[in-house]
Amino acid sequence: LDDRFLLELSANSQKLISNPELLYPRWVAEQMIRAWWCSSIACPQVQANVFDTWYYEKDWVENQAVLNALLTYSSLQLSEPLTGQDFIDEEITERESMVNDPKYIERAMFIKLPMIDSLTVDSLIIRLDALWQQVGPAEFWQLVRDYRNTYGISSPSEDEFSRFVEQVTGMNFE
Repeated sequence: LDDRFLLELSANSQKLISNPELLYPRWVAEQMIRAWWCSSIACPQVQANVFDTWYYEKDWVENQAVLNALLTYSSLQLSEPLTGQDFIDEEITERESMVNDPKYIERAMFIKLPMIDSLTVDSLIIRLDALWQQVGPAEFWQLVRDYRNTYGISSPSEDEFSRFVEQVTGMNFE
């Protein structure tokens, strides 16, 4: 191992998103939102352990990118009372780093975040965070409920989702 890798590993261990006491409520929120999502229909793939990214076939994650991004971002916001806004900001920053520098994902392999290995999901999560900042919690959670009622466990294309977001919130999701 080279010195740069060891320095990066040490820096990652100091981050909030590496703190087990904060990761636990984040993990619980992820499981809760997915259990709620599947409460009226059996959807074992949606409910599976999303922290074990090797469990999923890459195609499933990419084909369900909108759904996975919405659930993962919703759970991040659901965990906020226990993890804090700084945790959310740090997770979004990590995902931005991965999208902007695809080699970063190799250096971030020790970060235990859900759906961390999909740049498509990461970029959608970043856009969902921007939407949250624009519309606020009440309108965002209404969007989540409307999505669940409209799409269930299916995942529309990014273009279709953008139109849906604009229809529900009046905001551009591009």
